[in-house]
Amino acid sequence: MKIGIDIDDTITQTYQTTLKYLKEYYPGFHIEKEENIYDKKTFEFLVNHIEDIQSSAELKPGVKEAMDTLKEMGFEIIIITARGGELDYDHARITEHYLKKHKLPYDKIYYGDINKGDAALKENIDFFIDDRIYNLDDVSVHGVDSLHFVDDLSIYSPYKKFDNWKDIIKYIKSKVVEKWEK
Repeated sequence: MKIGIDIDDTITQTYQTTLKYLKEYYPGFHIEKEENIYDKKTFEFLVNHIEDIQSSAELKPGVKEAMDTLKEMGFEIIIITARGGELDYDHARITEHYLKKHKLPYDKIYYGDINKGDAALKENIDFFIDDRIYNLDDVSVHGVDSLHFVDDLSIYSPYKKFDNWKDIIKYIKSKVVEKWEK
């Protein structure tokens, strides 16, 4: 079986790290609305510091154990990330160093400004985990069981929502057992 997993805000706590970084290194930054993080000046600052932010992002709690469990279950882990897309930086070096440093198992990585559904179809993915609905939309049309990683379970999502990796593994194990019983 194969599983596709996004990185930012699915494996890592990128948004929280970004806010922390802005508060620490960007003089005068005060977030009143989430949109303020994307104003032109702030965005330029973030682009100039993207490598530091991605390198220092903490793992989501339980993700290391979950990915180890997936490998033990025999899953091929395909990371499908938008990292690298329009921004010009050494995203592959940063990402692969991060994954190695944290001893996260994976078999293949798709980078850049890609349609995640095309990558999932090409790889014949069985499950896909992402924090963005539009990526889940791209993947689910190919019949992939798409799981929405959220920080707040009360938000609307047309997909199965999870706010922790322990419940994701529990769900995947139940689906694998169902498949074997058929």
